[in-house]
Amino acid sequence: MGLEEKDVTRKDLILQATLQLIGDEGFDAISSRKIAKRANVNVALINYYFGSKEKLLNQAFHVFLSTLKETFLSLENESINPQDRLKKFFIEYVHVFQAYPSIIQLILQKSTFEFDSHKEYVNFIRSLGLKKLVVIMQEITGEQDEQKCMIMISQLLGAIFLPMIMEPVIKDTTPFRLPDVETHINILFQHYFHRYHLNS
Repeated sequence: MGLEEKDVTRKDLILQATLQLIGDEGFDAISSRKIAKRANVNVALINYYFGSKEKLLNQAFHVFLSTLKETFLSLENESINPQDRLKKFFIEYVHVFQAYPSIIQLILQKSTFEFDSHKEYVNFIRSLGLKKLVVIMQEITGEQDEQKCMIMISQLLGAIFLPMIMEPVIKDTTPFRLPDVETHINILFQHYFHRYHLNS
């Protein structure tokens, strides 16, 4: 392995270790020492590659948001029908958040806007991401009013993410247990898009 490949591997290990720590312990608990221990490197190497913990966190956040952006590629796969494309997108999107649950809280905080990568992601959502979702909703439902399509997308997102957020409360107060993501989304789609199957 050449020096450049070794550097890339080490940098990737540090970035992945950072994301894992954010997922396991939350953003506020992150320290360069903990990251170094998780990545099995020394703190000096983190400073060598990234310059500071803040720059490392920015790059790690960029990796996370890039992974989210990649889930939108599922919407472009025309070899499968529009409803299955949307379902695949939601499943992949949720899986990214499940891998790093603490990042959901981070994204909801205003401090997130300090990250350049977050600004890039917001611009992507505004310029392309939402358009892709609206187009596929139009394909599924035949509804051409973009505002109505956005309302339907918001309803689906709420129906998918709210149970995830409420899961601790549900576990503590009821005998009910939420199904896995795929089952949850399959049931949601069966009921939500039922009328379009009847009309097809």
